[in-house]
Amino acid sequence: GELLEHTEYCGNYYGTPKQTVEEVLADGKNVVLKIETEGAANVKKMLPEAVLIFILPPSMEELSRRLHKRGTEDEETIQKRLKQAETEISNAYDYDYVIVNGELDAAVNDFVSIVKAEGFRTGRNTEIISKLNKSL
Repeated sequence: GELLEHTEYCGNYYGTPKQTVEEVLADGKNVVLKIETEGAANVKKMLPEAVLIFILPPSMEELSRRLHKRGTEDEETIQKRLKQAETEISNAYDYDYVIVNGELDAAVNDFVSIVKAEGFRTGRNTEIISKLNKSL
């Protein structure tokens, strides 16, 4: 019960501490989690107001090139990651937004735009609306 989500990904185990996320949210701040699709689905179940953004590579060839260029993993691990990516891309339809990470600055701008737009949602501003309504 101490993890918001957890999973095994390409032979490694990952998880997000629930208390940390709750504390940041209680401070009125956004939380950004870099997690795989199973974890994202679990977060959405626990926090239905969560906004899911799927970051897509421009192509599988480019993803392969980037993984190889890193030089941090052996070929077997890279192939596992590519196979996992193929599986996960089919889950992009379940997300609220999709960003194609072709050019980094553009992808960052897209991400910032989504965060800003979500902050303007009526449901996220009910307190100020109510306050203004009461002053009328």
